[in-house]
Amino acid sequence: MGAGLPSWIIVQEASDKAWVTQLLASIDPGEATAIALATEFQEVVVILDDLDARAAAVKLGLELTGTLGILLLAKQAGIIPGIRSAIEGLARVGFRMSDGLRSKMLRMAEEE
Repeated sequence: MGAGLPSWIIVQEASDKAWVTQLLASIDPGEATAIALATEFQEVVVILDDLDARAAAVKLGLELTGTLGILLLAKQAGIIPGIRSAIEGLARVGFRMSDGLRSKMLRMAEEE
């Protein structure tokens, strides 16, 4: 696990496997693990796109963002020049987003 990742990325598993199992009753394994791991730390932002997972994170009081939020932060930090092409690329590979969310993110990025 983690092969080929940059050295600054640390792959870590949630220590409370029972908590992950409980979360699996309502959300997918990746999201369940991310939420369980996030509850083990202070002041973290969990990245979730699935609506059920986002609802579970909110109920637990976790701070969250999604993939589009990360793109917006990257643009604001000057890491990428824009988000439009990334959003279009995500849509081409099947990433689902509402037209309203797409428009909102482009407005926030000052690209619409």
